[in-house]
Amino acid sequence: MLQKHEITPSVSRRGDCWDNAVAGSFLRTLKVEKIIGPIKVYMIIKRIISAVFFLFLLNQICYGKEFEFKPLNLTNQDRILILAPHPDDEAIGAAGVIQKALQDNIPFKIVYLTNGDNNEPSFIVNQKRLVFRQKAVLMMGQLRGQEAANGMESLGVKKDQLVFLGYPDRGTENIFTSFWSEKKPFKSMLTRVRQVPYKEALSPGAPYLGDSVIKDLKQVITHALSLKPS
Repeated sequence: MLQKHEITPSVSRRGDCWDNAVAGSFLRTLKVEKIIGPIKVYMIIKRIISAVFFLFLLNQICYGKEFEFKPLNLTNQDRILILAPHPDDEAIGAAGVIQKALQDNIPFKIVYLTNGDNNEPSFIVNQKRLVFRQKAVLMMGQLRGQEAANGMESLGVKKDQLVFLGYPDRGTENIFTSFWSEKKPFKSMLTRVRQVPYKEALSPGAPYLGDSVIKDLKQVITHALSLKPS
């Protein structure tokens, strides 16, 4: 689909996801660092293992090669589409691109695939308790979406530049591998729903099926938002 619409994909400015991995791992740990007991110990161990792994990985990538970041060359002819798996990924992976686009008046959209509504450690930090009731979990999903909008507003991003799809956090891999039109929609573990539950989403009520996700992405790229990203 990307080739058909002449879109150049990139996870980060180098087109390599690993340069964001350390920041992503650290920020996730930061979200739960106030939790005491076994969870905190587990996260400390996980952070150490992650750091060792990524140092090893970077060593393998950089060994015998000159390692440098190439400058990001954007022009006013570009159209940028940022696809974030969940709120905060757009800031971790593409804040520099967003600032550059704002500075040079380059059109862009930020699309959130999920609202991050299956992240219990974040909910515990926010609520200081376990969050399991369906209504409470959905409220946390709405809160994470609002936090993302507020964060982008602080950078100068307008609300009409944000698009929320509302698909299930930690469920999209299952959807793409096992849940298409001929099957019953995927059921999210914490929200316990089978369709997009958020009124502000692009397609409220869309079933958790691969067909729905593809339909929304096509709409984002080609029709409703009139962006036609490059």
